[in-house]
Amino acid sequence: MVDNVSSRVNIDEIDVEILKTLLKDPRISFAAIAKQCNMSINGIRTRFRRLEESGVIKGSIMQINPKCWGYNCIGYLMIQADSNNIENVIEFLTNNSQILQTFQQIGKTNIHCLVTLPNIDELAHIIENVRKHPSIINVDAIIWIDITQMDHPENLVIEPFDGLLHTSDLAHNTADSKHMIKKYNVSSNVAREKIIKENCEFDEIDQIILSMLSENSRIHFKKIAEQLGISTQSVSRRYNRLRKGVSPYSSITLDLRKLGYVGTALFLIKVSPEQDATKVFQEILKIPNVITAIRTLGNFDMFIAAPFSDYENTFKLNQSITGIPGVMQIELLWGKPFPEWPLNVFSKILQKQA
Repeated sequence: MVDNVSSRVNIDEIDVEILKTLLKDPRISFAAIAKQCNMSINGIRTRFRRLEESGVIKGSIMQINPKCWGYNCIGYLMIQADSNNIENVIEFLTNNSQILQTFQQIGKTNIHCLVTLPNIDELAHIIENVRKHPSIINVDAIIWIDITQMDHPENLVIEPFDGLLHTSDLAHNTADSKHMIKKYNVSSNVAREKIIKENCEFDEIDQIILSMLSENSRIHFKKIAEQLGISTQSVSRRYNRLRKGVSPYSSITLDLRKLGYVGTALFLIKVSPEQDATKVFQEILKIPNVITAIRTLGNFDMFIAAPFSDYENTFKLNQSITGIPGVMQIELLWGKPFPEWPLNVFSKILQKQA
């Protein structure tokens, strides 16, 4: 906890409002935020720069939908590797071009990987190849579905901090927060996927715009227009069209360590066959700090990620999930806090197209 306190950055209520607003819309103007916070534009700009310089704000991303590039199977590999040779295994996995992200975990499985593939048959091939490594003991896999709304920045609890620990801090105040938006719509998944599929078209210029916005979603349209030799209005129109299907959302990225978080709890959840999994998922999304939630196919029905400020907080999260009717089984793993979240997990797809 000492390291956590020393790395945590002092922020006040206005800083929290700025962060929550930019998580929802990274392209919102400082003028709009200033009006919302009843402050001057220069005051907001100064605070934004301070949040950047202190490392709270790491950047901004525009997430893409991999299915628009023909990657219809998003696999999540859970690997049990020899702990004495784990660095070698991670290097082996990182060198595989089909693996987008590799994460080291603590639990039954100690390495997790995200892969994007054209179809489920390819997933079987990659699992077979991974298992050939002499230091890999076992490989399990689940398939992510409904990935276009997997991150939930509105769920992240951000509390003011003045350099001291108070009873109102993150570890004790995750049951409710005025800095959260508790409105969800899970029942429209089918309709949303249909809209995305219908708008999953782009040309070479769109591809360049996506590449630039993927790494910096706050970049000025004027700068993009100048590089491409087109009008700013054209960039704006293309951006609005791409958001309907090719790129489902954008956000600033935060270093969760700077906000007091010391780790990430991963929950693999199995739902009772008698229960409606959609309703269970909707209830889980009401839990504060469930910042990543994905429906899955395989041995588990859901994958949940939640940052925690201490281990007591993790047990409370676990109790909240197990208390939901229909939750039959939970496997809990531990990981490092995200130094940059939301993760830009599919950005390598754009790099491959370059």
